[in-house]
Amino acid sequence: MITDDNAETLHELRVAAGVATTLVLSNNSLSASGGAILAAPPDVMPAPHVLNENRTLILTPQRDLARGEAVPLTLTFADKSVQSFRLVTSPDEVDVQVSIDLALRKRATAVSAAALDEKANNLQAALDECRSTAAEAGIRQVAALITRQDFERPVAYTAERLSVRHLDKQSRLHVQVRASYRLFNQSYVVLTVENRHPAKLWQIERAEVGVAGGGGAAEAKVHAVESEIPELPPGETTKVTIAFSTPAQTKGQRYILRLFERGGSRHVALEDVEL
Repeated sequence: MITDDNAETLHELRVAAGVATTLVLSNNSLSASGGAILAAPPDVMPAPHVLNENRTLILTPQRDLARGEAVPLTLTFADKSVQSFRLVTSPDEVDVQVSIDLALRKRATAVSAAALDEKANNLQAALDECRSTAAEAGIRQVAALITRQDFERPVAYTAERLSVRHLDKQSRLHVQVRASYRLFNQSYVVLTVENRHPAKLWQIERAEVGVAGGGGAAEAKVHAVESEIPELPPGETTKVTIAFSTPAQTKGQRYILRLFERGGSRHVALEDVEL
């Protein structure tokens, strides 16, 4: 096993004429280009045979190496780690099969399994911390919204929930507008989406909110779209919330809600929605 403690050691392999020495890479593989470099002429030792998807090397010495003679072997692994070996001949011993295990931590390359594991652990720790502080962060955001309100505009402080009922069927999707919330100058529309396609998933990519009536038409700025089930299987129903800037309220105002499928054409446009 090659660890941080012996990574710089010139590891010794004992070979002999007429006896194949097999190197098995148990937890790594050789680089596809120049993974094994053997500094020996072919009449002493031919180039290694690389098998099993670059995980096995077979050395076939043509003669014993003389006393004091050594042949260097350099292995470059798929994760860019490099290890050096020294091939010698011992009168009494030969390595028929050697298992090479890389267990590097401090010396691991950026793309090694150990380094990737450490990065994944760090990312998970950061994600856990974000989750643990998400509610507090939300409270701070609401506090910031309150701080930015104009005391001379009491309408800006309105917080209300409206029950809405609007149903439509398009693109094998059953869509209902269920509720609308208004908090300060933001609106939040909640819909349910049922995927009635027998085989295809449905995933929302984005939403648009159009405003019509009251003497004109415009587009409201959409800030976020949240789906309870990100990838909706056939026969399942999810809740979708669209957050957008509340437009100026006028008499006879109606909304157009557009839902766009990610990577597909199963889009939905709900027209004449009253919020």
